[in-house]
Amino acid sequence: MKRFLSFILTGLVVILIFNGEVIAQKKGKAEKKPQEQVRPDLKYEDQFFKVGAEMEEIRDKELETMNRMLKLGVSDDEKPKILFRMAEIYSEKAKFRWMKIMEKTSEEAKYEKQPEKLKMIQKEKETLKKQQEAFRSKALEMYKTLIDKYPNYPKIDEVYFYYGFNLMEMGQQEEALKIYRTLIKDYPESKYVPDAYVAFGEYYFNKGDLQRAIEAYKRAAKDESVRVYGYALYKMAWVYYNLGEWDRALDTFEKVITYSLSNVEENKENKLTLQKEAMKDFVLTYSNAGNVSDAKERFLRIAGPDKYLDMLRTLAQLLFDQGKDREAIEIHKLLISEKPDDMRNLTYQARIVESHDRMANKRQAVEEARVLVDMFKNIRSKVPDKKVIEQTTDPQEKKRLEEMQKNYKEAEDLTEALLRKLATTYHNEAKKTGAQKTYFMAHELYGDYLELFPNAKDAYTLNFYYAELLYKLQKWESAGDAYIKVVKMDPKGELNLDALHSAVISYKNAAKGVKLPSAKVKTPVEMPPIQKKRIDAMQKYIGLLSENKKPPKMPEDRWNEHRERLPDITYEIGYLFYSYNYFKEANRLFAEVALKYPDSKVAEYAVNLILDSFNLAQNWAELNKWTREFLKNPRIAKGKVLEDLKRLVAESAFKLIEDYEKKNEFEVAARKYYEFQQEFPDTKMADTALYNAAANYLKAKKFEDSIKMRMLLIEKYPKSPLAPKTLYSIAESYRDEADYENAAKYYLKFVEMFPKEKDAPTALFNAGTYLIGLDRYEEAIEARRKYIKEYPKEPDVPEVHLSIAKIYNIMGDKKKELEVYQEFEKKYSKTDVNKMLPIIVKQGLLLKELGNIKEAEKKFDQAIKIYDKSKEKDKFSPEALEAVAHAKFIMVAPIFVQFDAIKLEMPEATFKKRFAEKTKAMEKVYKAYADIVNIKVAEWAIASLYKIGESYERFIKSFLDMPIPKELKTKQQKDLYKQMIREQTMPLEEKAVAHYQAALSKSSELGVFNTWTVESLKRLNELRPQEYPSGDEIKPQPDNFRQILEPNPFALALDWDKKVKEMRTQKKGVEKPKEEAVGKQNEQKGQKKGEIKGENKEEKAQDSKGETPEGSTGEGENKMEGGKSDTKNTEEESNE
Repeated sequence: MKRFLSFILTGLVVILIFNGEVIAQKKGKAEKKPQEQVRPDLKYEDQFFKVGAEMEEIRDKELETMNRMLKLGVSDDEKPKILFRMAEIYSEKAKFRWMKIMEKTSEEAKYEKQPEKLKMIQKEKETLKKQQEAFRSKALEMYKTLIDKYPNYPKIDEVYFYYGFNLMEMGQQEEALKIYRTLIKDYPESKYVPDAYVAFGEYYFNKGDLQRAIEAYKRAAKDESVRVYGYALYKMAWVYYNLGEWDRALDTFEKVITYSLSNVEENKENKLTLQKEAMKDFVLTYSNAGNVSDAKERFLRIAGPDKYLDMLRTLAQLLFDQGKDREAIEIHKLLISEKPDDMRNLTYQARIVESHDRMANKRQAVEEARVLVDMFKNIRSKVPDKKVIEQTTDPQEKKRLEEMQKNYKEAEDLTEALLRKLATTYHNEAKKTGAQKTYFMAHELYGDYLELFPNAKDAYTLNFYYAELLYKLQKWESAGDAYIKVVKMDPKGELNLDALHSAVISYKNAAKGVKLPSAKVKTPVEMPPIQKKRIDAMQKYIGLLSENKKPPKMPEDRWNEHRERLPDITYEIGYLFYSYNYFKEANRLFAEVALKYPDSKVAEYAVNLILDSFNLAQNWAELNKWTREFLKNPRIAKGKVLEDLKRLVAESAFKLIEDYEKKNEFEVAARKYYEFQQEFPDTKMADTALYNAAANYLKAKKFEDSIKMRMLLIEKYPKSPLAPKTLYSIAESYRDEADYENAAKYYLKFVEMFPKEKDAPTALFNAGTYLIGLDRYEEAIEARRKYIKEYPKEPDVPEVHLSIAKIYNIMGDKKKELEVYQEFEKKYSKTDVNKMLPIIVKQGLLLKELGNIKEAEKKFDQAIKIYDKSKEKDKFSPEALEAVAHAKFIMVAPIFVQFDAIKLEMPEATFKKRFAEKTKAMEKVYKAYADIVNIKVAEWAIASLYKIGESYERFIKSFLDMPIPKELKTKQQKDLYKQMIREQTMPLEEKAVAHYQAALSKSSELGVFNTWTVESLKRLNELRPQEYPSGDEIKPQPDNFRQILEPNPFALALDWDKKVKEMRTQKKGVEKPKEEAVGKQNEQKGQKKGEIKGENKEEKAQDSKGETPEGSTGEGENKMEGGKSDTKNTEEESNE
């Protein structure tokens, strides 16, 4: 019996030659393809190649027998037969291992949470893979032997076929292609040729080359008798499907179905599978074809009366899923009409509703929903309950009932979800659009839902929505009843508070037409039912609020809104009892309002009705008067009432004082606040009274009295929340009065007492600033270090750290200053490079001043390397660039010295050598200074231009300093020699002049006037006296730089320098008057303003006369030069 191996031909890359012809892609119209190619579920190998697990043992025994035969020796006729069978068996064993690998892959997902089991499965998979490869190699070896040694073997075409297949399985595609080409060309009558055509068709189909694929499938399907005929047709249909040629695809699928129904007994299993898949795919294609009106007729013709309904169901599902709603509705209605008692009709009707909804046919959707509801009621009455099913003994009947119940449950879930979705969707839409029609449709749907599913999981929420809708439709009493029903459904529900509040409003609106009893009637009157509903709803609402349990999902602001309604609702209940002459209940509720909610809007009305004494217009004098009167009456002033009255008398007295503030009688107000504290020292407002007294004394310009009030507050109420603010304001007041000694003292005291307060960092910072101004440098440093230690998260800690270096600079302690910068670099190594570069260079300058030249050069090199390595030089700040330029300028000095040290001497050989050395050194100098110029920092660019000019002059000087050759003896010879030297060096002089001019031009352009500007002008005075006479002002000359002519360059430079100084010395966060006050205080001590602010005297001196090569590093202003931003003078605001 012939056996076939699984034939998976994917990924073939080949130009096939069929009978000497090349299958070429047809030209002409472009293929009409879907965006993404769709592939069928049915595979070629599933149709024709199966390997049974039960045969594995037989295969092993058969191999053992044949190996034994080969060892004993067989005839030449028998040997190829044995080799062929052995190759088949090895292929089958490889296929079997592949099947087992697939099983293990499925098991991996099952045991992914069991690591040990998963590891074992993966190990088994690896073993199976190795076995598969080994068996496949054995099969290839034997097929190759047959081709090489037995070319006349009768089944040689079959050998080629399986040899090619196994090569493909092993990934040897090129070799496999050669074999298949040979099979097709040399054995055109072989029964395996159609299989080969199918294989090529599969390759092109998978590759997306549909035109070539269909050519291959057509060749495979030439003869209906071949076993691949049906499958080839099936794949042709799929090609048409992917080309969008729906009619051709349908016709071809229909041919496949017809073929599969003919001679079913022949290859029965394959044909039934093909028929099933073709029917399914026919429906899929039909769903894309457009018109579905002939679906029943066509499906009946294809599938017959037994199966056409299955095809219709599949079509209905496809159309619904694809969003083809009109067609889906048509087919679902057809299904319902074909089998009216089918339990699945609920699902079909639900889809009809949803399709109408998706098409925005709201009215039609609601009408179909009513049909669904009626259908649901009808079917629900026929569904057996669990008890009936359990008592059923007939297995088939029991299975039928269970299936019925299962279908019903699915339909019930679908119906519930659909009605819920439609009701809430239409409700939300109505809220957005305000359309009354949509509100009424939602009303109908809510009613249907709550009738059918009163105990559903979402019934509680939908009941609330239903009540909301009734509220919107102004069906007041019905809305109130619906809200109360929500609360009854779940007494602990999340929406109960909102429901009860809405019920209160609904019943109130419903009762608007009800007349209250006449005021002449003094006895209790029976309440109408609607008023009783009002009271019941309000009592439930208050009861729920009194539990003081905020629903978990309710926002805080909405919870607060509910809580704030308590006095109003309590008062409203009391007023209803009052109106119907139930005075006892009314007075109890009014007293509750007065005592529990004295600050509420209705509290005044309640108190007025109980005691007739409180003024409704917030007349605090009257309120104070009556509360004092009530306190004299022991029958009223007791228990909670006594506490409230004491509180009210204090509050009203406090309110009275505000009137003096409103009249701008600040001194009187201050005195009254003080008296208040004396009368009520233990009230919560006592500290506030002292605070306000201080603020009002300050407004009255009674500074000393204001300070006394604040001191008293600190003394009497040190734990008051106002104490920190008060102590801070004392320091602020002393600062405003320019008493920096006391300002620093109280700032420090504030930090000591309240180190965690938000103003503590500012206080400590300001204390340090004023200590600097007072020349108390050691204390200032201590304050700064404490700031760094106690408030490390403050954003300005790095700047404060640097300010310590500034203080040491003022003190003249270079060593300590250096240590601070070194500490800063180590501690803040990740600081922005723009901030760190000036600090690194500053360290170099300090090391240089301290005589440590070697370490200084290391710091300069460090800064230069950071700059040179950066690929984003345009992102460096002006300060960082200034520091780098300064460092480079210093580091060029040794190069310049080396250049200048080279002397030009005779004889000629020595001269040539020295000249070459000096020229090379000159190039190095030029390049170094030009590099600085390119950094574009004004001061150092000008300096470098000057130095380039100077280097040219130094070069000239080396010529002029050469001794006159001895052979030149006469004066005429010597003069001629000197003239020749001058002529030869004239180009160098021109270059020197050009660079001096560039320095002047750049100085004028940028408004920078420094030492190098002066030196450049001096050199030009000497070299070009006619163009630059002595005493002449700077005039820009044309050069390679952009020129900006200023009417007075010197004035511009000086003005710019002045602005820089102002920026460097400006205090951060301290107002100008305060700065002047500090200045005045220190001037009285004979100090300069710059020194008061912590400015470096030496740097200030250098600024005034122009920078030197060892000058400024371009550091930005130091934050220690001024206090932080002051907080608002909160003393001026009274706390009520």
